[in-house]
Amino acid sequence: MKLTMIDGKVSNAITGTASNWHCSICGKKKSQFSTSSKERTVNEEVLKFGISPLHARIRFLEYFLHLAYDLKYRSLPDNAKRSACKNKELIEMRASEKQRIQKDFKQQTGLNIDQPLVGYGSTNDGNTARRFLNIMKKHQKLLE
Repeated sequence: MKLTMIDGKVSNAITGTASNWHCSICGKKKSQFSTSSKERTVNEEVLKFGISPLHARIRFLEYFLHLAYDLKYRSLPDNAKRSACKNKELIEMRASEKQRIQKDFKQQTGLNIDQPLVGYGSTNDGNTARRFLNIMKKHQKLLE
């Protein structure tokens, strides 16, 4: 066994994946990642070439952003958290925090994050996740 790492383009070329928008392991597009893992079929033959970190990067980006949106909400008492889905004020607080973070990211880094794209899903793709992770120190200040 050789421990190697290949990037997405090499993985797609070796495995015959037609598009960079598709995962070479499961064949799905980023917009299809939210489906349950039971529906995801893994091509075992492809795993011998290595794993592209696309899935992990995108999931980490989305988890990190949603955690940042909810930071103020998480500091509330437990009884307020339980009724959060019914509390219009908390929903508005989360939405305004999300808009603030999105605006700050756009102004300071040029990244459009967590915004819907018609017929595709959202702007959280592999390139956005890669850029986000490469300049993490700068993002830390934006999320405070």
